[in-house]
Amino acid sequence: MKNGVPYEHPIFGDNFRQVFPHIDIENLPPAFAKFERIPKPSTQEYETVDGPEYVLQEDGVVRDVWTIRPMTQEEIESYNAIKFSALINSSIGVTHV
Repeated sequence: MKNGVPYEHPIFGDNFRQVFPHIDIENLPPAFAKFERIPKPSTQEYETVDGPEYVLQEDGVVRDVWTIRPMTQEEIESYNAIKFSALINSSIGVTHV
């Protein structure tokens, strides 16, 4: 934590205990907060996910926050081009006659 805001990336518990063996993880000083990984949410077609952003929650735990948003027109066009290319490539094969 830096100025009350999550700073940099989370550390795995085992790594934290190796680097800071003198800190009780059940009673963290203000420079640290527990972190809980939140899985990336699934989306519908033409939606995309931004994030994660690390956010300190009211319960004092930092969690991933994901934002689902509609794709931009440019993202939709790119998505459709990739989908079309995959469809074409998957339908082309070789057979022995």
